[in-house]
Amino acid sequence: MRPEVSEYLQEIRFHLRLDPKATEHVIEELDSHIQEKFIDLRQKGSSEKEAAQLAIESFGQANDIANLMYEAFAQGSWTNAGLAALPHLALAWLFASHLWRNPFVAGTAILLIALVSAIGWRNRRPNWVYTWVGYSLLPLLITMYLAGSTLLQKTTGIAEFKQWTWFLGVFVLLIGAVTGFLWIIYCVIKRDWVLASLMMLPLPAAFCWMLALQPLGNPMRGVNSTPLQIDSPVALTGLILATAVLVFIRLRTREAKIVTLLSAGTVSLPLIAHNLWNTLGPLILICLAFVAILFLLLPKRLESIIGHDYAH
Repeated sequence: MRPEVSEYLQEIRFHLRLDPKATEHVIEELDSHIQEKFIDLRQKGSSEKEAAQLAIESFGQANDIANLMYEAFAQGSWTNAGLAALPHLALAWLFASHLWRNPFVAGTAILLIALVSAIGWRNRRPNWVYTWVGYSLLPLLITMYLAGSTLLQKTTGIAEFKQWTWFLGVFVLLIGAVTGFLWIIYCVIKRDWVLASLMMLPLPAAFCWMLALQPLGNPMRGVNSTPLQIDSPVALTGLILATAVLVFIRLRTREAKIVTLLSAGTVSLPLIAHNLWNTLGPLILICLAFVAILFLLLPKRLESIIGHDYAH
């Protein structure tokens, strides 16, 4: 392969932002067509360098080709859409049935989600896996919340050695949770910030739920004594997010996918906050909608800083 062709295909690969399997298929197809054009031009008397350049020019700018290929291949199947929406539907079912309060059921759900996330992560990360990975982040988020709130409450009056070792253990746990949380987000942003936003979609609602469950203490203490009414808003949010993810996977254009994610965040965060507290005025709800938008656009800003790497 001529260096010019190789560089052209690498540039297309960089801008393509499809899942690895689709990306390889597109690059192979383009390579085949370019080689055919190259051979045809050589037979007509062009030099190798000239034939390679003319073959590339006949296809157009790499970014334009990448956009066209994205629209042609970005639409996921209904199977992939269902797989992507499944964690949100599971969340809705667990809260609608109040089964999340059962430690065995909740623990089993967390282990299954972590297992599917790990398998998908190792198997070239198809786009549907990012919603599963997003729910795998929730234990890390809860750990960060618990460890952080515990440290804030216990930083005074620590004198004995046992208390210091306990403090150090909680601190190490907090650092480990933060590191794992940020590392996963970093890896996904390097792949595509839109997929990072898809992954992070349930996190604002989850944080609201933790605050509403027990604002001044351990959010997982006394779970079974909390009112059952608190479960309904979370179940409704799960259905909204599941619908948004189904639409996201089935859409073709990148712009439409982004609008879908932002719309889901704009609706879900104010909705769950309003239903959990019932005392929030319109201004606060509007502010929460903007917070959701900024949160989901944060990966875009981070990608401009850390860069994009199609190999991730």
